Amino acid sequence: LQAVQEYLSGAGSQWTICKRYGILSPTQLQQWILWYNGHREIKERGSAKGEIYMTKGRKTTFNERVEIVQYCIAGIIARKNPLKMLWNIVPAYLTGFSICSSSACIPVTYECTLKNGVNKDIADFTIPLCSTVHMCGSTIKLTVTSVAVAYMFGEPITFGLFMQFALMQAIAAVAAPGVMGGVLMASVGLLGTVLGFSDTMTTLMMTIYLALDGYGPAVNVSGDAAIAVIADRLFGGKKNSAESAEA
Repeated sequence: LQAVQEYLSGAGSQWTICKRYGILSPTQLQQWILWYNGHREIKERGSAKGEIYMTKGRKTTFNERVEIVQYCIAGIIARKNPLKMLWNIVPAYLTGFSICSSSACIPVTYECTLKNGVNKDIADFTIPLCSTVHMCGSTIKLTVTSVAVAYMFGEPITFGLFMQFALMQAIAAVAAPGVMGGVLMASVGLLGTVLGFSDTMTTLMMTIYLALDGYGPAVNVSGDAAIAVIADRLFGGKKNSAESAEA
């Protein structure tokens, strides 16, 4: 249980956690993570005290709830089961969480998108594009973290100031590269110019953001696949009709 919790908190990569706790392979750790997130019991064998059962689950994060909403909307539009689509995208979610990069996760996201029944040509266009311009997870994480740091230092933030920062940060995120800390580096200037952060506040915010960086790309790539499902529903039929007419 401690190995799973440390990995989900960003205390290390899968290989680091496996080496620390003597786990044979990252595959076993990934299976435990899936069971833990699904509130299933996990059984450890070979311990000195016999078998240990881990049955305690965890609450979903805000980013994960955003992802669930995305797939519910995509399921309604595409008339597909959102739970099945979420299950198909789990490998991309875990890969994005592990490597903290939307762009590096493109091959895995692409394969998961095809499993959701998306037209190959739609996926070829949508996934690479969204890996750069669709940064909802990173945007939410940076905005929430910034507000939390401001309140920690007693800096008042009005609703108008918050909306100004959120909109400008969303625009900056579109231009950010899909690499680890890309959204942070593209938006860090706004912390001082819009929110009036000092160097100390900016440093603390960057530290917290990077410590939790895995959740942002994980939600980004999952959302990319949801957008591909919606695009396939809206434009996939027109493309098939055009191909049939040409034939």
